[in-house]
Amino acid sequence: MWLLPAVTLGGLFVQNAAVVLFPAWLPPEGERARGLEAIGQRLLTLVGTMVVLLVGMLPAAFLAAVVGFGLYQLLDAGVWALPFAGFTAALVLVTEVALGIVALGHAFDQLDVSVEGTGVTS
Repeated sequence: MWLLPAVTLGGLFVQNAAVVLFPAWLPPEGERARGLEAIGQRLLTLVGTMVVLLVGMLPAAFLAAVVGFGLYQLLDAGVWALPFAGFTAALVLVTEVALGIVALGHAFDQLDVSVEGTGVTS
């Protein structure tokens, strides 16, 4: 119940972070990339998003397993341990996204869009 929106939020954050961190990968406004290069770029973006999202889910999965196992074994909670484990994983993912937004804000402050695409370095 809580986990899937948090995973979706993580995927949305990864996509938007890629735009801020790699602005040259986007075509200029009004143009659409076509051809084999665009297919390869989209595949790389998909694989990169999946890898970053899976790495981000590792701490959440570990903490959820600890909480779920603890509730299941120590408190004999049975299947009621699953919602608490899912909530724990969602909380960890949302915290990671919040910290990532703060870090991305610093990267966004350094971004100068006036020189993007012109070959000039600032």
